[in-house]
Amino acid sequence: VPTEDDILSEAMTELEVVAVYRGKTTVDASYTYRREDGRLVSGHRLMAMNGENLTDAELRRQASDAFQEIKHLDGLSLSEWEGFTGITFGRYREADFWALYSNCVAILKFPDGSCQYIVMDKGSPFTLPTENEKYTDILWEGFGKGETVTLTGDREFLVADATPRDGSTPATPDKKPPEEEINQVIEEIRHSDAGATIHVDMRKATVIPKEVLEAIQGKEINIVLHMEGYSWSIGGTNVLADNLKDTDLEVKIDTDAIPGSLVDSIAGGKPATQLSLTHNGPFGFRADLTLNLGSEYHGRTGNLYYYDSSGKLVFRNAGVIGTDGQISLSFSHASDYVVIIDADPSGNGSQDNTQNNSQSGSQNNNQDNSQNNGKETNPVERNESNGIPNSRGSKGGKPKSPKTGEY
Repeated sequence: VPTEDDILSEAMTELEVVAVYRGKTTVDASYTYRREDGRLVSGHRLMAMNGENLTDAELRRQASDAFQEIKHLDGLSLSEWEGFTGITFGRYREADFWALYSNCVAILKFPDGSCQYIVMDKGSPFTLPTENEKYTDILWEGFGKGETVTLTGDREFLVADATPRDGSTPATPDKKPPEEEINQVIEEIRHSDAGATIHVDMRKATVIPKEVLEAIQGKEINIVLHMEGYSWSIGGTNVLADNLKDTDLEVKIDTDAIPGSLVDSIAGGKPATQLSLTHNGPFGFRADLTLNLGSEYHGRTGNLYYYDSSGKLVFRNAGVIGTDGQISLSFSHASDYVVIIDADPSGNGSQDNTQNNSQSGSQNNNQDNSQNNGKETNPVERNESNGIPNSRGSKGGKPKSPKTGEY
């Protein structure tokens, strides 16, 4: 029977083996921070830490020492490296760390795809600019012109309307990221170790180029695409198609493509949100969508139903809504969907009312997210809660939307 050291010797790299036999603990660490250009990025490194049976506090202290050379966005004040431990096997541990800052960042996104990162103290007022060197009469989505807001954490602001100073007509943003950014992401994938997560700020773009999909295909690397109000996570081992194509991952939230009476026949008055995906047909890969349904629903289960070509709602998969209102659900093809929130955190009765639903389809299609049910979202770069009041009941056969609170 092999000893623990035998198993470790066969499974670990040379650095790890040295750590085991010299009274050290090998930590396989992933870390996330906001780098000098303002973007949120993730890295990965193997570290030999002093001591055995290290506490989480000691892990964080030694990780903080190891991460001292990391360059953060100018003006950000690092408070600490927060972290949690995953797999522990003898003197081998896996851990995730993310940088916590004592101040925060206002992220301004402009029509030409550029971003401005403004560092400021948490809780201080921030007046949204109405002009800069390129634009005048700037209006920000969801805010009045020149409105002042109070920031308690990082927050993105998107331009709803603006007048270019050069008199030109504002260009319609390309649905694909700029070529140089695509190449940068591909290079980052090529130089990333297994287990790495790469964050991509898509701004107003919604198309993931096939070159990026081909770069991660078959690799144990995750790519997270941050879009406007939602994000997609794609694992390289879940990219299976041979004929990959540019894929538009745009999601329209709170649509009404599915008849309200059909939704209510399944929801029975429970909160429901319809989603419409722009892409038509299969993706060629599995992707996890993370969006905000409202923090007041935390602990409840969101059930995803697919509106099939025969006019039925077919159960696909489910996820638990986190304390921040975020939920992650899996998709493998684009169509119209509805998320129905259970009436109570236990999830009892979420599929009791299955009028017009296909039971066989439910069982076959539930495999899309079998590994993600009940999983909370990554704590880094979360969107703020929408602050939507609890809405129950229905009107005209259509349940209230937890996103807008409207029927």
